[in-house]
Amino acid sequence: MTEPQILSRVVLDKPAVRGLVGSLIKEGRLRVVSEEPFLVVESTSFAQLMEQVVRYLDVFHNSNPLSTGIPKEQLSSGLGKTCHPLALRAALNQLAETKTILVENELVSLSGRKVVLKGEESAAKAQIEEAFLQAGWKVPVLDEVLAAVTVPPDQARKLVVLLAKEKRLVKISENLLYHAESIVRLKELLTCYKKQSTQIDVGKFKDLTGVSRKYAIPLLEFLDRERVTRRVGDCRVIL
Repeated sequence: MTEPQILSRVVLDKPAVRGLVGSLIKEGRLRVVSEEPFLVVESTSFAQLMEQVVRYLDVFHNSNPLSTGIPKEQLSSGLGKTCHPLALRAALNQLAETKTILVENELVSLSGRKVVLKGEESAAKAQIEEAFLQAGWKVPVLDEVLAAVTVPPDQARKLVVLLAKEKRLVKISENLLYHAESIVRLKELLTCYKKQSTQIDVGKFKDLTGVSRKYAIPLLEFLDRERVTRRVGDCRVIL
């Protein structure tokens, strides 16, 4: 409850309410989960929320063995509307501090839970990685790669997410993925070219890599984000 919510339910003035709330916090009966806005929860309820999070994650991992974690938004939705977002955030922070869970960007998982692949899934994962590795800088459309493996499409996509999490695949744009080794070779190529010129345009980049404009533009934009290059007009400066 927020302070206005508390005030709306008691026949006391604000100083009295603040004094009582402060006393309950000191006694450990209430817990502050947010300072701005000010929000408190009953301590037992907060402990129950953390237990609920752990149970939900356990069920999720058992039902989704290929997923490395659950998005926070999905977790919040699964716990129901009665769970205040700020209370959930505080619970996740507490669980992360005690290393009960792992929070990576928007993904939440139980600590120590790893993806365990079946034989068919392991083979499909290797096949997907090999397809991108062999493609070099002229990568295929993702759907074409997934259609060639033996596991169902939803499983195959989870394997792609797993490869990205392991940094074997690198997402360049919404529809383009590259093998990590191809990106390393690309950066090495630009380092060598820098000895000749510190600037490169799209045409020269296409000549160096042998790719079409369809690949060249997303790759150059990625290199800009990686601070390998910096766009200046129609050219890039190699940093």
